[in-house]
Amino acid sequence: MTDFTDEPKANDPDAVKPRPPAIVSISRRRQAMWLSSVQPLAAFVVALIVWKFPDVNVWAVPEGPLFLTCFAVLFAGVAAIFLVWRCPVCGRYLGRDPRPATCAKCGVFFED
Repeated sequence: MTDFTDEPKANDPDAVKPRPPAIVSISRRRQAMWLSSVQPLAAFVVALIVWKFPDVNVWAVPEGPLFLTCFAVLFAGVAAIFLVWRCPVCGRYLGRDPRPATCAKCGVFFED
């Protein structure tokens, strides 16, 4: 029985291989991600130091508003990372890998 479809078979050596997707640079996105992670890290360190060593609070800011501000900065920074670290082609979040080779959704290759 002959198959008359125009689609090449997976194991057919004469089948034309598709071109790989485009190559896109994500170095600016990586820099923005690292820059947007500095403020949340600093806020977390300040909250941790004031929590463990209350005498270090040299500005005499009450602990409640200080912790609230630190956690608001921490939350805003994490949200910024989720907004920045996306594929420039399809917009999918790139995950925890700091140097992804390809996008898992659209297959575009990334260069440094």
